[in-house]
Amino acid sequence: MSVHLDGYGSSIEFDGEHVTLIAGRVEARLLWAAWNTDRFTFPLDDVLEIDYRHATALINGSLSFTTRHPAYAYANGGEFSIAPDDALVIKWRKKDQDGFGALYESLPVRRLEPESRKALLSDRTAERNADLHRHVAENHPEAAAREAKRQDAKKLKKAPSVSARPDGMEQLLKLGQLRDAGVLTDEEFTAKKAELLERL
Repeated sequence: MSVHLDGYGSSIEFDGEHVTLIAGRVEARLLWAAWNTDRFTFPLDDVLEIDYRHATALINGSLSFTTRHPAYAYANGGEFSIAPDDALVIKWRKKDQDGFGALYESLPVRRLEPESRKALLSDRTAERNADLHRHVAENHPEAAAREAKRQDAKKLKKAPSVSARPDGMEQLLKLGQLRDAGVLTDEEFTAKKAELLERL
């Protein structure tokens, strides 16, 4: 079974195993330009959920595919794109409803349970973030270095410090250890000790 339908601004092809969404001229130039592609092809086995909206006189119909991987995995040889992950949608007008309705009926309808959807979105976000870090490291090393420094600073900020005041006696002991290790001079130790005792 092979189907080709023209929607509103894009087309869809289905050969029984793969779905291909093809951008029209305007979509290719404007909406899909961020992915640097004019088509997305994905195996039906990678489709985890299909959201279907019936077209009416006032509202366009739509088929939205939730896939195992982010949209860029199915375009341009899987090259990473920072574009939003919302490309796998086709819309149509009421006059085309019969053809799209029949296509939807021929697809195995899938619905994800809320917990499955949550886990899927979490996995996809992790995959996208890993690809983003790899892309930045390979193509923008200076930005990757800045991000690494920012993450290190974030970790240091979260780490408990002596000024966090967990316990006065514990802080005094830590100050003594720092003095004994040679990190603090006797004068610095005395000043910090006096400061600490003042706060208690």
